[in-house]
Amino acid sequence: MSAGPRRKLSARTIGGLWARPREVSRLADAQSILQQLRQRNPDITAAVIASTDGLAVHEDAAGGVDTEALAAMSADIAVRAARMAEDIGQGATQQLLVQSDGGYVVASRVGDGFCLVVSAKAEASLGLLLMSVRKAAAEVSVDLG
Repeated sequence: MSAGPRRKLSARTIGGLWARPREVSRLADAQSILQQLRQRNPDITAAVIASTDGLAVHEDAAGGVDTEALAAMSADIAVRAARMAEDIGQGATQQLLVQSDGGYVVASRVGDGFCLVVSAKAEASLGLLLMSVRKAAAEVSVDLG
């Protein structure tokens, strides 16, 4: 008894990962959100959607920004910060901020297994940066479903 012709599942590679067509569409929407985020705030030097294991899935960055390193290191810090917040009874981590002499890095959770990581210049307005990242994270969360 033949089961009939096999249906071929199409998939594409995104950031080195295999994704189904629906996921590709969602991530394409997420890519557009990253581009808009950087266009709206010129102090943002990079915007990356990273998996919680540190892989850059999508990115929009100025030249010279190592988005793979940004994704990997931010994911590591975010996992540790989330564990710390849980351990001291503060619940789930929503956003992580690193302020240095050279600027800011903000990481926000965007659905299961992903985070939005944004780096910005030191002269960036912190309030505007946090508001922009929060809004973009909400949009990405919806798109990644």
